[in-house]
Amino acid sequence: MGHISCRPTAAGNHLFVLCFKPLIICIEHQCFCRHCTLSFLTGFVVTAISFSLLSAGTMFPMSSLTTTVSPTLHSHVDCCSLHLSKVWFTSVFSPLAVKQLSVITSALNSFSVSTCIRFIPRVNHVDYIYIQSLSGCYSYVGRQGKAQTLSLNSRSCIRIGIVQHELLHALGFHHEQSRSDRDDHIQILKGNILTSLLYNFKKVSTLNQGTPYDYDSVMHYGRLAFSKDNVSPTMEAYPDANVTFGLAKEMSQNDIQRVNRLYCLK
Repeated sequence: MGHISCRPTAAGNHLFVLCFKPLIICIEHQCFCRHCTLSFLTGFVVTAISFSLLSAGTMFPMSSLTTTVSPTLHSHVDCCSLHLSKVWFTSVFSPLAVKQLSVITSALNSFSVSTCIRFIPRVNHVDYIYIQSLSGCYSYVGRQGKAQTLSLNSRSCIRIGIVQHELLHALGFHHEQSRSDRDDHIQILKGNILTSLLYNFKKVSTLNQGTPYDYDSVMHYGRLAFSKDNVSPTMEAYPDANVTFGLAKEMSQNDIQRVNRLYCLK
């Protein structure tokens, strides 16, 4: 089933769906293909006049929880791009929380502007991404099935880059500093990391879609992520420690290119 990745929180809501035909379960470095319909819901579910807040427990900054994957593995990304439906539709937002919802709309629309990904409203789809305002910014990596939670806390997560970041997780992409070639570009300073959260810096065997390591990726952690004292850096660029990273406010060109290479190539 993949991983769940999250950010810290410091607040529903509306419906969207991301649909694939037939079902494609895509993780950046692997694809699981089956012949059925996949629908992803994204958005906030609106209550009468106020947000419906559901507790999800304390989530640390962009952490990951491992779950089990059981489908047959197909290592070639054409598995995804060959069967992926490129036609999507956007839904009409609720008048409630217009400012927050407009940010989410912009983030969703940014995919249709720069990639083949499209969003359509959820009607009665069984599998979908369910965006709620829980206690953090977090998402599973890849498709989980049924109502798949993606949390965007309305007080701390409603920014274009954060929404794009979590949607990219749902589309199957890991953090940049977890990619297979990260040791050539970033140094992990384990001594400065909270011991219980060291697993967040585990390297993943990704394909990387033929793109270079990207310090400007919206998927890159900042230098103080999971720091023991919020002062000591947990990462520094390598070999040039003066290179900045983790400051992206929206998807980079490499982020966009990876989506297009994974989903949009024929």
